[in-house]
Amino acid sequence: MKILVMKTVAVTALLMFSFTAAAQKNPARYFKKLDANEDGMLSSVEFKTHSDFWMDKRGWDDEEKRARVHQSTFDKRDLDEDGKISLKEFIDTSK
Repeated sequence: MKILVMKTVAVTALLMFSFTAAAQKNPARYFKKLDANEDGMLSSVEFKTHSDFWMDKRGWDDEEKRARVHQSTFDKRDLDEDGKISLKEFIDTSK
């Protein structure tokens, strides 16, 4: 169990770094690209589309692992825990 948690933390950190690297160039523009319904918030579904892209790019095919990493990464960015990521939260967690 401890190894699984450590691996999940490491994978989440890698995924956060990937998001951060792309988002740091122009976080507002990047956020807008992810906000498919243009409501000014990222839902878990909108965010999952993006996290799936990065996981696919790295060849991760374990669906259980992908779900854990996605949820963990989303939760870290959803600072006010309202189930959505605002532009401010996105920028604040992209630094």
